[in-house]
Amino acid sequence: MKLLRTNKAMMKQYASCLTISNNVLPRHFSSILKSGLIKKDNCVFIKSLLAQCDTVSSNNFSDKTGYECFVNHIHIDGIELEKALKIGVAFLNQISIIIRKFGVHGAIRGIVSANDTGVTVSFHLLRPDEAWLSDNIEGYKEECVAEFEL
Repeated sequence: MKLLRTNKAMMKQYASCLTISNNVLPRHFSSILKSGLIKKDNCVFIKSLLAQCDTVSSNNFSDKTGYECFVNHIHIDGIELEKALKIGVAFLNQISIIIRKFGVHGAIRGIVSANDTGVTVSFHLLRPDEAWLSDNIEGYKEECVAEFEL
């Protein structure tokens, strides 16, 4: 897993939280990952997260990237923001390992964002002419944002 870019707010306040460390994932997040992955509609999803989104389909979104990020996202809140960011990075790192074992080929992007309510983590396959994050990463004024290649 490799850090691709961050906005200045993330780099200034939380750069030390963006490195892969030996953080142990809390049981809840480990159990999400243990459900494994599934391919559906030319997308890759974490099975347990897809099961929670049974009322939506790719038809509800303008593109597959939006669909994947909607399904493949977790919130980490109620704890110190630095700790939540470290958990988020550890979660993405585990996804990068699982997704390669699953046999997904191509580039995968992971996003960690933080604001005053907590941390959100998501991932998606990289597709031509689709993006989850804006090219102008500094445009995220209310959030600290980091993008990773998984």
